[in-house]
Amino acid sequence: MKKFLVFVVAGFGVWAQNSDNVIVEEQNNKSFYSEKGSLLIGVAGDLEANSDKAINNALVNSFVFKNQIADNQKNSVYKRLRNFNSFGGYRKIEAYVKYKLKKNSALVFTASNADLFNSVFREDMFKLVFNGNEQFAGSTAHLSGSKFGFLNYQTFGLGYEVKLKNHILGLGLNYVSVGQYRSYEIERGNLFTAADGTNISFDGNVTLKSAGTEGSRFLNNIGSGAALNLSYFYKSNSERFSALLTATDLGFSKIKSVTEYHKDSTYSFNGIEVQNLFQFNTDEFTKIHSDSIYDILNLKKESKTENIVLPFKLKAGFKYDLSSKFSALADLQYIYTVKYFPSVTLGTAYKLCNRFTAIAKVSAGGFGRVDSYLGFNTLLPGKVNLYVSANALENIIAPTKTSGTSVRFSLSRIF
Repeated sequence: MKKFLVFVVAGFGVWAQNSDNVIVEEQNNKSFYSEKGSLLIGVAGDLEANSDKAINNALVNSFVFKNQIADNQKNSVYKRLRNFNSFGGYRKIEAYVKYKLKKNSALVFTASNADLFNSVFREDMFKLVFNGNEQFAGSTAHLSGSKFGFLNYQTFGLGYEVKLKNHILGLGLNYVSVGQYRSYEIERGNLFTAADGTNISFDGNVTLKSAGTEGSRFLNNIGSGAALNLSYFYKSNSERFSALLTATDLGFSKIKSVTEYHKDSTYSFNGIEVQNLFQFNTDEFTKIHSDSIYDILNLKKESKTENIVLPFKLKAGFKYDLSSKFSALADLQYIYTVKYFPSVTLGTAYKLCNRFTAIAKVSAGGFGRVDSYLGFNTLLPGKVNLYVSANALENIIAPTKTSGTSVRFSLSRIF
């Protein structure tokens, strides 16, 4: 779980299908199809990580940037924990090139790298990971229902886009290459620690699946598949209303060789005074740690092929110009993964000048609950468009009361 926290915050990533941002797409389409440029090159992005309240920003910041967590920070999280909790993150980087074939059509080339992490964990699981099992001496830690998943994959795509008056339709086909896959689930799990620490007993039904090495994930190609990208952009005749609908990574992948370990029984370890399951310094633990934990627990091992559905993303974005300066914004978004609730975002944009627009938004749903964003969109010299938004302000002002990090950006240029 600690490694997953590092992944979510320390690793910055981006996402795009050309762009799923209505402001960016409006500007790019206006420049690309109305002017003499024949080539659009860009990169756009989205990092989204959040918890359903339990994991606050103070704990994540301390662990990632200081490599330590103070007791008072753990205690602040303990107060927020419920019987079941969730924490997840999604990041994806994509570069794209759009080449104009005729006045109203274009080919689109894309390449991306994506990571998805999701988790559901019991209160006792969190306490066990961060403080060990000494606190459960004479009692049982209940872990049933905890699950953790991680997926890394790359896509390489070719698409076609056509402009029909006020409408722009896009279709893309992608080859999918999986770099790493993990799925850990404790369907039933109860860990008992004797009061004197001389016995640990674990009764559980555990399934552990993994494919791909722990190191570099890029182009490992442990599995392959296919995915579709769909997009629709509309601009009203009055040019006051814009809408962008996108569906990305609609597809699947077959993972070639998944190693699965499974156990449904009771395991007991006797003969050592156990004070902290995760901080042993004894010779006995060194010996245990050097052996295969799977062999010690007598887990059943299988090698199998597994088909997975990609974490596709559906998004609808709307922009309505209230005046020459003010615009109203609205977004609906859904990512296909565990514990991700459809999110709703409302906001406003204010054009300070022809080249710079300030943006403020509030969203509810996703991996967390409620978040606010500040951002801007600016047209730089040389037909370069830059968009940036983030909710880092909450992280700075109230890190113990907020959870989640989100950064979005888009950078594109027309030639």
